[in-house]
Amino acid sequence: MAAEKCFKIVSTLIERCEDIPGIFSDGFKYTCMSLNKLPYTVHLAKYDEEGTEITSKLISLTDEGIFYFERVNSQVRLTQYNYDDIIYLRRLDYINTSMLEISGTSNGRLYESKLEYDIKDSKIFDFIILSIRLREKLPEGFEEEQEENLSDDSYELLKLAYFKDSHPKLYSFAVESLMPEEKIRKTLFQNTVYKKTLKVMKTRLARTHIMILAGSELIMISEGRCKKKTPELNAGGYWYYVPVSKIVSMDIKSENEYYLTLTIVMREKETIELYFDNFHKAQLEQLVKSTLNVYNEIKENEE
Repeated sequence: MAAEKCFKIVSTLIERCEDIPGIFSDGFKYTCMSLNKLPYTVHLAKYDEEGTEITSKLISLTDEGIFYFERVNSQVRLTQYNYDDIIYLRRLDYINTSMLEISGTSNGRLYESKLEYDIKDSKIFDFIILSIRLREKLPEGFEEEQEENLSDDSYELLKLAYFKDSHPKLYSFAVESLMPEEKIRKTLFQNTVYKKTLKVMKTRLARTHIMILAGSELIMISEGRCKKKTPELNAGGYWYYVPVSKIVSMDIKSENEYYLTLTIVMREKETIELYFDNFHKAQLEQLVKSTLNVYNEIKENEE
């Protein structure tokens, strides 16, 4: 927490070419300015307590894909992702800051790009996250239309209602994570998973989390850090957005009589592990089967 107070993170939505920081100007004009209009572009800078710039990054969303510029010492490094080459997105919300991680391939190599930002600027990056998930830049006015479509009595939200009372926070996160006109196929809610070490002791393996198979995407949401002594500081959460087409395998392993491990292997051997109580085995098997069905549907449509 002390480290967060020492830094200031500034996110700027670029509206004119003249506002592009000088170090990125030449690369930006060469790669992005052949377009008809200025793409959705955000500059992200981190400063220490003396006001010295520590990091400087620029991200642009174009029809061709994502352009990610990063200052490395006095040089600029560019990573370009086609939308179809994104393996997963991961978002982590803390008390005052958030982190967006983009994992994907560029020119056949695996890259991971990280954007740390002030949580008050979340709307700027929510737009980026949803644009990438939709594989395109969102139209103007989209957010207002989406809020109207997701009323409390919508049929898709009713599919999440069974854990609305048990964990309102994760329910809210789940609702916010749904994309437009997305159909929920399967859901699975898991309370905190503990590993018993002694008769009177146990170790937490995983925080409360949700899995949602919606459309052609697998969404995993977990609650953030929990502080028993200062519950008022409990905030944030973790999100994974994984296109089903990028999943190579899903394996369920029974660790003992108490819990299961679900291992999701994605392209380029990227891996996610989740823990579940043993009594969720049948539901977990159904979710894996449904995910495989979606994968097969995607491949059939591609052919």
